[in-house]
Amino acid sequence: MNKVKEMLSGITKQAWIISIVSVLILVGVSITVWPFSIFKKEVAVEENLQVEKVAEDTNKESFGAENVAKGEYKNDVSSATTYVQNTEEVKVAVVVGKEAQQIVGDTIKVSCGQITHITTRVSGPAVLTNSLKALFENKITTDFLPGNIIPTYHPKLTLDDVKIENGVAKIYLGGNFDGEKDGLCGASLAIAQITETAKTFSTVSSVEIYQGGKKIN
Repeated sequence: MNKVKEMLSGITKQAWIISIVSVLILVGVSITVWPFSIFKKEVAVEENLQVEKVAEDTNKESFGAENVAKGEYKNDVSSATTYVQNTEEVKVAVVVGKEAQQIVGDTIKVSCGQITHITTRVSGPAVLTNSLKALFENKITTDFLPGNIIPTYHPKLTLDDVKIENGVAKIYLGGNFDGEKDGLCGASLAIAQITETAKTFSTVSSVEIYQGGKKIN
């Protein structure tokens, strides 16, 4: 009987030892795995944020600064793709000040100053008309001055009509020029912006600008 008790006592002690060791092992594994799982979750969240940022940047690049400022884009690549498919890249003429001529590089010498072209996107089908509207409606911005002077120096000037007849772009203006302002030679540079924008189109061989029924260029 005593031997049996001794055997049972030995088994009980071994069971307790095994139980304690098992618990310690489980605790050790939990301590090791738990922070690792949290780290994996944090990495996954960060990766998702990076993917969303890339999609947003793609939209912004496709839509242009003006559209982004207005919030006219959705945070998905398909919207940006649709926008690009429904618009056309064009060149519009802006004025380059003396301080910016070395930065800009290639410029066109016109009466009273220098002109250069920058790219933007406009919708069709009246692409020339919409390119000029972008200038008149102050949708064109530059990193240099004076840039697009039509809306800022001649706010009363309006674009009434645009036609292309036998290669001649006929542009009809309303309102009036504000005359000489800040040494920008009155209407000369604004007329140059309109003319040089129209001349970028392959369908245009010459440009005629009319105001009040009279040709002014």
